[in-house]
Amino acid sequence: MIDDKNQKIPLWRDERFWRIALQVLAIVIFVVVVAIMISNLSRNLAQQGTKFGFSFLDNEAGFSISESLIPYKPKDPYTQVLLAGLVNSLRVMILGIL
Repeated sequence: MIDDKNQKIPLWRDERFWRIALQVLAIVIFVVVVAIMISNLSRNLAQQGTKFGFSFLDNEAGFSISESLIPYKPKDPYTQVLLAGLVNSLRVMILGIL
């Protein structure tokens, strides 16, 4: 009588192998798709002469906010606008909870 426990399962029939192999394949496909998208984005931005980054946050916003808990003027940069918006949102959330 042959002991089934000592018999090796062929690799192509091993469920553990296929679970790991398919996960690795999914990760590789995901990384390749993201790399293609980033490459395409960089190439298209370079063709348009646009830089990719957050340097625009230092530019003057040029618009006013009607209500703000922190001081804000239209000459302030976008970072100040984002901060004012965040503080205003937190205020609304806290007042909504109370």
